[in-house]
Amino acid sequence: MVTVNFDAELALVGPDPGAASLEKTLSIFRYGAVRGVARLLAAFAERHVTTTWFVPGALVVRYRSLLDEVVSAGHGLGCRGLRLERFDRLSKEARLDTLRAARAALDGLPAPGEPGFRLPSGEWPRDLASELLDEGFEWSSSWTGDDIPFLVPAGDGRSIVEVPFGHTMNDRLAFAWNFAPAIPPGQARIASYEDVLENWRFELEGTRREGLCLVLQLHPEVTGTPGRIDLVWRFLDAVLEPGDAWVAPAADVAAWCREHPPAGPEHPVDLLRRISPSSLS
Repeated sequence: MVTVNFDAELALVGPDPGAASLEKTLSIFRYGAVRGVARLLAAFAERHVTTTWFVPGALVVRYRSLLDEVVSAGHGLGCRGLRLERFDRLSKEARLDTLRAARAALDGLPAPGEPGFRLPSGEWPRDLASELLDEGFEWSSSWTGDDIPFLVPAGDGRSIVEVPFGHTMNDRLAFAWNFAPAIPPGQARIASYEDVLENWRFELEGTRREGLCLVLQLHPEVTGTPGRIDLVWRFLDAVLEPGDAWVAPAADVAAWCREHPPAGPEHPVDLLRRISPSSLS
């Protein structure tokens, strides 16, 4: 599953509204809209890959023409809140208001499939699964506890499909850098392009060997550059050339999971149910 987190300047301003005056730094994040999105869309079109783009609701109006291109190319959508909020720091009422506003913004874009949700940051609140279902979100890609999709209980016999990811497949963790504010805080990084591609290929081969689900997270401002887009090309070629991979948007993966629910007493959700049953009630 190939996903794109389109956060633009909200990656900086969302967590810190006071950063709205940092025009030079904001330009780093706006680069994705200016150049990166077009390169990613071209790479996906050339390889006939359908992806899922996670978008904060507040960006839909600002970048409507760009997002129209995304959905016109057949890519699915997911929600990243309204302004990349930390949902574990919001009250229940605030979470619901945020989800409703974000869902209304996404509903204005005629994307194929049902939109889902990706937690921007922070922890998963206890009632979030039921709140997502109540607001029309049937799937999420927020957890990291497995290599295959699973069902998160939401109370009253309901569940939401979770398509988990691994941090090793996140381009921002390998490449994102800024001097002030410091990204990353320790200021050590940028990784070798070849090393990152090799890491991704190791994960791909392990996924292929065991028949699992691999989730790649891209950011237009990070791998939408003239050089790094080559990593995207080469990784997609490694996925597609053997002819044995199913590359699908998240809504399709979630639908498959509904038809083939995983089971097992050692699954992370079952473990959480035993340790803290109230958290999944």
